Amino acid sequence: MIRIFFILIGFSLWLPMPHALGQTALDCSCQSDEPLPSQGKEPNIIFKGKVLDVTTNWISGGMKYSFAVEEQWGKSTDRFLILTSPFAQKCGFPFEEGETYLVYAYKGFSIKTDICSATKPWAEAAEEVALLGPSTQPKPGSMVNIMYWTIGLIGFLSIGLLGAFLLFKKRQGKQV
Repeated sequence: MIRIFFILIGFSLWLPMPHALGQTALDCSCQSDEPLPSQGKEPNIIFKGKVLDVTTNWISGGMKYSFAVEEQWGKSTDRFLILTSPFAQKCGFPFEEGETYLVYAYKGFSIKTDICSATKPWAEAAEEVALLGPSTQPKPGSMVNIMYWTIGLIGFLSIGLLGAFLLFKKRQGKQV
């Protein structure tokens, strides 16, 4: 059994990886037979945002980017949002931490984009911004408000349960 395990590991290391075959994000075709997530979908979230954090999203097989939204067009967003994109080898958009972008994304289960969207660095987006027209400011962060209310409710319930427990113990002591 252990031999089979090591044989499988050795074989998997021998298999060529896409980058070893010369495939890069530049080989992605937005007109291919196998559609990318954004193909055929109109972006319903358009914003100017700065990338705050970049992490690997192994669950969906791509990258996860935290953005501070500075301006928005169309659908309203929160001031901070998390966007996912496939790995660069799978036609994901290669955002860089600390950089600002004009992002075209769509919301399905999560907010997503890829290289087939019109997303680009902010410094190269003057023409698109002029076509988009006036922007609006993002919402002040409804998720933060929900978090505060949830923490307050949990604290209130915890104090109530502690009080009920102490009252129960006190009454149990009088019965003996």
